[in-house]
Amino acid sequence: MTLSIAEEFVLLAHADEDGKPLVKEERVKLVLVAALMSELALRERIELDEDGGVLLLDGAPTGDAALDAVLARIGEVETTLLPRTWFARLHAEQNPAPILESLAETGALRAERRRSFGVFTSTRYPQGDPAFEQEVRARIQAGFGGAEVTPRTAAVLAVVYAARLLPQLFPGADTARADELVAGDWVGQELLAYYGGAGKGDVATTAFNTVFGDGAL
Repeated sequence: MTLSIAEEFVLLAHADEDGKPLVKEERVKLVLVAALMSELALRERIELDEDGGVLLLDGAPTGDAALDAVLARIGEVETTLLPRTWFARLHAEQNPAPILESLAETGALRAERRRSFGVFTSTRYPQGDPAFEQEVRARIQAGFGGAEVTPRTAAVLAVVYAARLLPQLFPGADTARADELVAGDWVGQELLAYYGGAGKGDVATTAFNTVFGDGAL
């Protein structure tokens, strides 16, 4: 079964043993916007116009609720907006829970529901069938080994890279090679520029890093 870019990212962004997220939830939400936009770009639903704005090519429903929500929001505006504007506008609307449930339904994760004090319920999503994650990792690792990667794999690597997960998931990975592999993915490039391009020490960067900073949960 082929997973979406968002599903592959969420799968990689949770620890195998206990299902805990490897990065802050706010960062997951931010990167999810790019993952969904990358999926739409690969499906030729959106593209960049000559001014660098996100142009809607086809707003017909895809059947995927998360993708359709992004399509609808893009279709609401009368002009094209920069990708970073969409990252800022849409990240608060993202919810990884339905994607986690979808991964549990496919068997890639297991949904473990726990009750505390007989009242509060929480759910963790540890690894299910390891073949799903192994396949994603193998595609990315092959790229680091010198192989060409598909646009889909490049897009997954770009969001993993932007989420600052490379050191955890691919220890020793060559970031220069990562830059080469994601160079053709415009959504990933825009996310990397948005997330890592601001100068250090200014008020905007300090506020940004407070919300999306590098520390894991």
